[in-house]
Amino acid sequence: MIKFYALALSGYCTKVRIVLRIKEIAFDESLPLGGHYSSEEHQKHMPPGSIPAIEDGNLKLFDSEAIVEYLEDRWPNPPMRAVDPGVRARQRAIAQFHNTRVEPTIRALFPLVKAGGSNIDETVRGSARQGFDIAMEKLDSIADPTPFIGGDTPCLADCGYPATLRMGQDLFAALGVEIVFSDKITNWLAALEAHPVIGDEVAKNRIAIAEWVKQF
Repeated sequence: MIKFYALALSGYCTKVRIVLRIKEIAFDESLPLGGHYSSEEHQKHMPPGSIPAIEDGNLKLFDSEAIVEYLEDRWPNPPMRAVDPGVRARQRAIAQFHNTRVEPTIRALFPLVKAGGSNIDETVRGSARQGFDIAMEKLDSIADPTPFIGGDTPCLADCGYPATLRMGQDLFAALGVEIVFSDKITNWLAALEAHPVIGDEVAKNRIAIAEWVKQF
C-alpha cells in the first residue's frame, strides 16, 4: 500500500490524491512525520522535506509531477495520459504551466492574507491581481478542454488546476478581490467539479483554505 504524506491545505497534495482515487490505488494518508513538512523528522525521512510525498516499498518519491507520472506508469488503468507522443507532450506542457506559471501566483497570496487581507496596500493587491490575470490569459489561450484536457476523461494535466483555481478565487476574496474566470475556464471547472472524485477533493481543499483564512 502507498504511504502518502500530505496536508489538507496543499493543492499539490489534492492533485496527487485525485489521481490516487481515480485509479483506485490503495493508500494510507498521514501527516508528514512530526506533523508538518518543516519538521526535523520529515526533513530527515523524506529529502528534500516537501509534500506531497509517497513511499511505495523501498521507493521514496517527492514532487507532485513525478509522483503522478509514477502512478500512471505503475497503475496505467484507467489511463490518464495520451498515447500519441505529441498529444502527451502537450498535456505535460499544460501540467507544467500550472506548476511554473499559475500556482506561483496563488502561493504568493498566502503571506498577503496573513499580513492583513483586504486591508493590504492597494498597490500590492493590484500587482498580485495583475500577475494572476496574465497567467490566466495565457492559460485560456493554451488550454482547449473538451470538456477535459484529456478529452472525455480527465488526464494528469487536468488534476492540478481545479483546487488551485478555486484556491485563487478564495484567497483573492480574502483580499477583497473578486475573480471571475473566462467562459472557457468556467466550463472546464464545472466539468472537473462534476467528476465525483475531483469535485469531492476540491470541496475538501476549499474547506481547509476557509479554515486557514479564518485565522487572520
